[in-house]
Amino acid sequence: MNISEEKEHLYSMMREITEERRRLTEIYFSLKQRLDSLNTLEVRGLEDLSIKGYVDLFNNRDRKQVTTNLEREMNAVKEKAEKEEEKIDYKIPKKEIEIERDKRPKRSAYLNLDKVMGTISYVLKNSDVPMSLKDLHSNVQKESDMEIKINNFRNNILPRAIQKNKNIQRATRGYYQYVR
Repeated sequence: MNISEEKEHLYSMMREITEERRRLTEIYFSLKQRLDSLNTLEVRGLEDLSIKGYVDLFNNRDRKQVTTNLEREMNAVKEKAEKEEEKIDYKIPKKEIEIERDKRPKRSAYLNLDKVMGTISYVLKNSDVPMSLKDLHSNVQKESDMEIKINNFRNNILPRAIQKNKNIQRATRGYYQYVR
């Protein structure tokens, strides 16, 4: 065998390996798609599936047939899930809704920044040591009875409070204090 023949043979083997890899990738992605759909069905609460799709999957490696079998199986399971959903009664008593509504913290469209800044000063004054951002945020929320998101507090409210009240200072990174 001369060099050119051996090179030709190696190129053909490499081509076959690449084609095999493509086929394996296609099979992998179809299996992954099936796994994702099974996960969604499991979240819905379904646990029973027919075995026909699995038998076809392992007996026949023809991708088109496998995917059509999987699609058929998924359609059957979706129909079963839809029938199960029709049976579920989603009515919630009004009393439960009112109780849950009362449990949630009240949130107005706009925060009263002066009140929040005053609360920040009050909380930091009563603290002997510098407070971390999380502790400060939770204490301000408790004191003011307002729902304030941590990102809004960190990026908007606290910098404004520092600008407005010179006694509020950043002690170190992530810690704030009230200087008398």
